Formats: sequence, structure tokens, C-alpha cells
Amino acid sequence: MHKIELITVDGLREDNLRIYENDGLRKLIQYTSRIIYNMQKKNEKCIVNASGGDNIETAFIGIICHVLRVPVFYQLDESRKVMRLPAFPVSLDYNLWLKHFSLFDRLYRQGFLSTNLNQFSKDQLLELKDFVEVHDDQYRLTSIGLLIHEASLHRFEEEGHVFLPAVSSSSSNEGIELNKEIPLAFKTDLEAILNLDYVQARKYFKL
Repeated sequence: MHKIELITVDGLREDNLRIYENDGLRKLIQYTSRIIYNMQKKNEKCIVNASGGDNIETAFIGIICHVLRVPVFYQLDESRKVMRLPAFPVSLDYNLWLKHFSLFDRLYRQGFLSTNLNQFSKDQLLELKDFVEVHDDQYRLTSIGLLIHEASLHRFEEEGHVFLPAVSSSSSNEGIELNKEIPLAFKTDLEAILNLDYVQARKYFKL
């Protein structure tokens, strides 16, 4: 017997476009990507039916599924036939995400960052104008920025080893004695880092 779970996405109110854009679409992206990720972790096949929503919802579902590499289907109202939506001939700029990972990560984890702190350069914000926006005098990820970050994180989990330095054939970290002046809590973190295969050397700088 198949189990059907219903999830209500609050904020998709056509009578209030501000709430629709600032709340509803963001939740639609988060809920959809979370469901897909959970299924993929269980090695379950996933397809998405984008029928029944308004045009904006259908468009966003199509974008989400394309980014997450999941087939999406749509039922035509008049003929009742079901068709698979074609994939968009575009791909994520993964290098852009890697370049600005710190900014993406902080905005994703904290939700908002004050515009008064001047934490980001004008060049950064110009390059990320489609992914970062100002809302109530605070920076935050746009709906697309949120999707890009979640999708890129998921991709990095699968392919991150490609972007890391080559694994050293002979470990140079065996028998390393850490400076006794280093606090114990920090020493534990350092030892964990030094045990990574691609860490080939370490150097101390005393201030």
C-alpha cells in the first residue's frame, strides 16, 4: 500500500503578491528540494507532477526539478494527456558558487545580514545580483539563490572530491607533535584536519 503525505506550502497567496514572492516561493523551493533529497538519499527514484498549480508555481517547479536533475511531468488540461517537460539547455555556474561560497553559506545559515555592515564589495553584489537581494534593509538570498545554494551543496556532496587537492601518496602528517601552547579544544580540530589525506604540510605562525 502506498502512503500519501500532504504538505501545505503557506504563503502562495495570489491575493498578496508580496507574501507570494517573499514567503511562498521560498518555501516551495525548500519543501520541494527537501523531499527530493530525502528520496535520493534512500536511492528511490523520484519524478514530479507539476500539474494543478498556477503558472508561476509550475514554472518554478520546472526550474527546481531541472536544477536537481529530476524528471517533471505536466497534465494538459484540455486533452488530459501527460507530457514530460523538456530540460532547459542551461546549467548551473558551479564555479560562481564556489567563488562566493562564504557569502552564500552565511546568508543561507543566518537568513539575513545587515546592509549597514558593508560586509560585501560592490563587485560581489553586482556579480550576484540574481542571487542576493535587499529585503527590509537586509541582504538575503533570492528564491533562485536559495535553490542554487541547496543544489550546489548537494552536488558538492557527490562530486566535491573532484575539486579538492590530490591525495598525497605518502602521508607526511604521521607523528606530528602539535605546539603545547595550542588550546586543547583547538588542538582537537587541528588533529582532525591534519588527518585528512590531502593535507600535506603544516606551518606555525606566532603573532
